[in-house]
Amino acid sequence: MIKLDLQKAFDTIAHSVLLMKLEAIGLGNDVARWFKSYLCDRRQLVENSGSNSKPTTVTCGVPQSFILGHLLFLTYVNDMSAVTRNNLRLYADDFAILVANKSRSVI
Repeated sequence: MIKLDLQKAFDTIAHSVLLMKLEAIGLGNDVARWFKSYLCDRRQLVENSGSNSKPTTVTCGVPQSFILGHLLFLTYVNDMSAVTRNNLRLYADDFAILVANKSRSVI
């Protein structure tokens, strides 16, 4: 078994890819438009000791403080199991890949 923990997994989700995946699972136009407005044109800045950075547009990532962020992340990674022949186990941003090998030698 190979265990993986993705660092900053929620922060690295590309909005364009996620929107394509949401469309591929068959969301209606109204729902897809709502998700696009939820994800796109977000801006953020950093405040430190009373000083603010310039606001920048956020092009990737989903908010983690809301249940929707977790559902969007799972939608984003859900098709990974097809690549690993269903030997992949997902729990939030933790992954386990099950590997079977008849040989006792270590690769």
